[in-house]
Amino acid sequence: MLIVCLFITVSLGLLTHSSRATQLPTGRSNRFDSFAPVRDGPNEVKWLVDGKDYMSEVADGINNATYEVLITGWEFCYNLSLKRSNSNNATEEWRLDMLLKKKAMEGVQIYILLYNDPIDVLKLGNKDANVLVNANITVLHHPHDWFRNTVRWSHHEKLVVIDRGLAFVGGIDLALRRWDTSNHRLTDKDFPNSSRLPWHDASCMFNGEPALDVANHFIQRLNAIRTRHKLPEHRPNVIHRIQNPSTRNSKIQVVRSATSWSANQRLENSILKAYLHAINVSNHSIYIENQFFVSGPQDDTTIKNTIQKSLVDRIVRADENNEDFHVMVVLPLKSDLPGEFCELSNLSSPNFLELQTQKIYFTLFKGVKSLFGKLIVKNVSVEKYISVYGLRTYDLINDILTTEQIYVHSKVMIVDDRLTIIGSANINDRSMLGYRDSEVNVIIEDQEMIVVKMNGSSHKVGEFSHSLRCHLIKEHLGILKGLHVDIDVSDPISQHFRKSLTKIAARNTQIYEEVFKGEIVPIDTVTNEEDLKKWKNKPNSLSEKSKWNLIRQIRGHIVTFPQFFLSKYDWEKSQHLVVDYLDLLKGPPRIQRQVNESVETCLAISFIELVLTCSVVV
Repeated sequence: MLIVCLFITVSLGLLTHSSRATQLPTGRSNRFDSFAPVRDGPNEVKWLVDGKDYMSEVADGINNATYEVLITGWEFCYNLSLKRSNSNNATEEWRLDMLLKKKAMEGVQIYILLYNDPIDVLKLGNKDANVLVNANITVLHHPHDWFRNTVRWSHHEKLVVIDRGLAFVGGIDLALRRWDTSNHRLTDKDFPNSSRLPWHDASCMFNGEPALDVANHFIQRLNAIRTRHKLPEHRPNVIHRIQNPSTRNSKIQVVRSATSWSANQRLENSILKAYLHAINVSNHSIYIENQFFVSGPQDDTTIKNTIQKSLVDRIVRADENNEDFHVMVVLPLKSDLPGEFCELSNLSSPNFLELQTQKIYFTLFKGVKSLFGKLIVKNVSVEKYISVYGLRTYDLINDILTTEQIYVHSKVMIVDDRLTIIGSANINDRSMLGYRDSEVNVIIEDQEMIVVKMNGSSHKVGEFSHSLRCHLIKEHLGILKGLHVDIDVSDPISQHFRKSLTKIAARNTQIYEEVFKGEIVPIDTVTNEEDLKKWKNKPNSLSEKSKWNLIRQIRGHIVTFPQFFLSKYDWEKSQHLVVDYLDLLKGPPRIQRQVNESVETCLAISFIELVLTCSVVV
C-alpha cells in the first residue's frame, strides 16, 4: 500500500512540473525579475500590526468600494466580525458576509479566490464561503484539479483589493483566530470559556499604481483558472485615499512566488531575490519577524533557499570590517503543528511539530552548518551580531493562572529602517522557491527621511520602516500598554539596546519557568528526552501569592528563544520514516528528487492522506 501511495504522489509531482501552460509575460526587465516594476510614487502606505487594526481598515475599504472587491486567501471565514466594540462584541453590519452582501446589492462586483483545501483535511472552512450567494459575488477555489496540479502546494497569499486602487498585502487571513490586539489576551468572544493561541501578525495597505499591480496579479490567477471570468477594464477615475498613512511618499514594488500551476506562467521567485539583495546591501541593522525560519547552507541538497547563507555572509563581512551591525529575529517559540516533542513518528500519527522544529534548529542553532555554527567556526561573536527572541503572555482563565506563547505569524523584514519587505511569504522553500506555494509580498522603500541617533552617530531612516520597527519593539516590551522601559527603541545597534533587551527577555523567561514549572516547553534546560521527562514531572511549590508577585515583574511579551532545547536529542531517530520512504524507491535522480520532496512535505496522517494532505509541513 505504501509503495502505491508513493508512486501516486511522485506521479502527481511529475505531472505538475511537466505541464505546459501558456507562457504569459512576466516583466523580466523589472527588478528581481518581478512581474511588476518599481512604482516611484509618491505612494501612500500604512502599516497595520495585528488583526484588529487590519480588519478594521479592510472593513472600511470594502464599505467604501464603488465597483469592485477582490479577495484571495489561504483561510477564509465568511462570518468573521471585522469590527468589534471595546467590550469585544461584534455588530452584524461589520460581519464579513453581511458587508459583502450589502455591497453586492449596491452593484459592486465581488470576486473571492480561495485555496482549495483537498477534502477539507485542514478544516479551513473555505468551502463555507459558497453561502455567499449573489449575482454579483463570485467564489472560486483552486487548485480544482488536484490530480493534475497535486495537493502538495497551496495558495498562501492574503490579499484584498478595492476598485484596483487600494490594496492590502500581508500575513493576515480573514479568519476567526487571526483577530487580535497588541495586548494578545488569552480570551476573546470567539473563545469565551477557554484559552486561545494569541496571534501576532502584520500587514500593510497602499494606493495607486502598486495596488493596480496587485489587482493584475489577482486577475491573472483568476483567468488562469476560468477564462470566462475575465474582469472588466479598470476605471482610472476611482481614487482611494488612506487615512493617517505611515508615509505619503515611498517607492513600492510588488513581488511574488508564482509558476505554471498557480498563475499559468513561467517560474517567478522575486520574493527570494528581494530578500537576498536586501540582506546583502544592508548597512547596520536587519529586523525579521517570521512564522518559520528554514533555510539551507549552499551545499544542502534538500533545502534550497540561501537566506541563511546570505545572513552569515553579511555578518562575517560586518565582523571583518568591525561594523556596528545587528540582526534581530522574532519567531514562534514552537510551531503550531500537531505532535509532541520526543515522540516517534508513525504512519498513523506523524510528528509534524518535531519535523518542523528540527528544520528550524538545524537552520539557526544546531551543528556546524547552522547559522550560529558557521559564525562560531569563523570566530565571530554570535551575541554581538544576532539575537533571536520569542513572545509569551499570561492570563487568568477560569480563576487559573495560564500562560501561552504568542504565535508569531508575521512575515516582515526591515533593513536599516529604510526598506521593508512585508507579505505572505515565510522563510522556507515552500514560500520562496516560486514553484511551490503562491505568495505576494511588497517592497516598501522610504523616500521621506528623518534623522535619528544610532550608536552615537546620525542616521537617516525612513518614516514607514522606522516607525514600524519601533512599534513592533514597543509592543513586545509592553510600552504600548504604558509600561516604562529604559530602552531607546529607535537605536537597534547600540550596545545598551542589545544588552537591555537581552536582560529583559532573560528575566521574563526565568519568571515564566519558575511560575509555570514543569508546564512550558521549549526551554533551554531541557536538552534531551530524560530532561523533558524530569521537567514535566517537576513539582511546583510556589504559592499563588508568590506566583503573582513574580508575574507582576514581567515586562512585555519578549522572552529568550530556547536555542539549546533538545540540543543533545537525536532528531534523526524520530524522523526515521523519511529515510525509510526514500529507500523504498530506487530510480533516476529526477525520480529520487520527486520522492524526496513528496515525502518531506507529505508525511501522512494515514496511508490515504499521504497522497491527499500535503499542505502542512515545511
